[in-house]
Formats: sequence, structure tokens, C-alpha cells
Amino acid sequence: MAGSNQVYDVVKDFGATQTDAMGNKYTANQATYNSKNNRLQLTLSTGSNSSLDLFAHELKHMYQFEIGEISLGLTESGGNANLIKGNLLFYDLTDEFEAYKRGDLFGANEQIMSASEVITKKGYDDRIPIGPFNAVNHPEAAKIRLNPQSYADKYNVAFRL
Repeated sequence: MAGSNQVYDVVKDFGATQTDAMGNKYTANQATYNSKNNRLQLTLSTGSNSSLDLFAHELKHMYQFEIGEISLGLTESGGNANLIKGNLLFYDLTDEFEAYKRGDLFGANEQIMSASEVITKKGYDDRIPIGPFNAVNHPEAAKIRLNPQSYADKYNVAFRL
């Protein structure tokens, strides 16, 4: 990523630690595209369980973005992308599986063995496709290359080709 023309920011979010219904605290770390400054933004919670493994997980998403494997939601919309016809453009559970594997290298012990386990073990939405979808193998890859901005707008994401 050092040779990239894409600028990457790491931002601390003092309010990103959230509490679930059981009173457990968790962090809301994410990689998003900040369209206000045209930078990819890795937001890290300052919560007690925010650690190197979570940083590595999100950094993997930044690398996936760099090489055209993933589309990322916009910072301004909380990272949410539009689900259209069962897909989120280039985002899929394989992206998360790879990111969890990266986090495991840095101390996480997620023990996720497949993309489908991202749903069962981490509670991801089962409408997210397994994948992998990317800029090369997406069913509409040729159309996307002709008018990438229209797809970015439609899905509310940013991506690289």
C-alpha cells in the first residue's frame, strides 16, 4: 500500500465502544471510504478490547480495497452499503473470513474456518453473499468498468478497479 496513490487514515473514535443487550462491551471498528476527503478511513474504537488483532482485521480490508477485492461503504453513511439483488457489489463474507484470519495472526482466537462460519459464529447478516465477488469476477464486471461511478452511487460504496 506504500506505493499507492490512495491516502489512508487511521482515526480513533472515542464513542465507538458500544454495549449489547446483555451489557457486554464491544468495539465498532470499521474500514470505510470518506468521500469528504477522498481517503480510506480505518476507524478504531478506544474501548478496552480494541487491540492489535482488530487493527489487523480492518487493515486487511484496506488492503482488499487497494487490490479491488472489496467495496467499502461511505464513512458518511456509517459504512452501510445498499444491498441490491442479493449483493453488496464487491463486499462478501469471504472478505470477512480473510480479515478474521488476519486478526488471528495477531492474537485473536476467532477459530472461523470458512466464510459461512462468519454468519454462524459472528452473527453477520445471512443476506450477505458468501462470494468471493470482486472487480474481475463480478457478474456485471464489464458494465461496472464502463461506468464505475454509477455503480458506486447505486450501492453507496467506493471501490477500485
